[in-house]
Amino acid sequence: MTDIASQYRITAEGAGWAVKTGRGRLRFDGRDRLTFLQALVSNDVESLDEGRGVYAVYLTPQGRMLADMRLYHRGDYLLADVPAGETAALAARLDGLIFTEDVRVVDVSTTLRQLTVVGTTADAVIARALSIDAERVRALPVLSQLPVPGGFIARTDDADRPSFDVFIDSGSDAGGEAQMVQGLETAGAVAISPDVVEVLRI
Repeated sequence: MTDIASQYRITAEGAGWAVKTGRGRLRFDGRDRLTFLQALVSNDVESLDEGRGVYAVYLTPQGRMLADMRLYHRGDYLLADVPAGETAALAARLDGLIFTEDVRVVDVSTTLRQLTVVGTTADAVIARALSIDAERVRALPVLSQLPVPGGFIARTDDADRPSFDVFIDSGSDAGGEAQMVQGLETAGAVAISPDVVEVLRI
């Protein structure tokens, strides 16, 4: 891998990819998943349409922040993108708040992998890698998603240039993370370090 300055230039002229090691993923199933989260987080979850997402924070009753998260409405479930170091504790805490609600909280961080693709040509690279229309990728609003074989892609606002997260089931018929990485690199993406991703975010 090249130095940080060179990697930064890669995202200015093309697209880079990295594993999002700093994030974990919680899946919420059950018919009460929306109302359950609506009562706990800072943003409106119940009004989310399928394929859309929202940024929210999870607070104590006293207003102390426990975690920030991105919530993605995936139709028959919700996915929360949360800080990796807090995933297990959050899952346990939220599970302990379920009483009569029909909700199940599962940490899927090891089975649902998360990559980021960022750079001026990120949308075109993703479109080539996944054989989808580049305009569909380019037109995605922030935190909105497109389904792809074995997972979905979501637009993010992590950088001042186009950025997307790719969520891929490690056990899917699509080949999982390794196959996705191969597809992205064949389409022109270059591996960059998580440090560069953090620099771009800041």
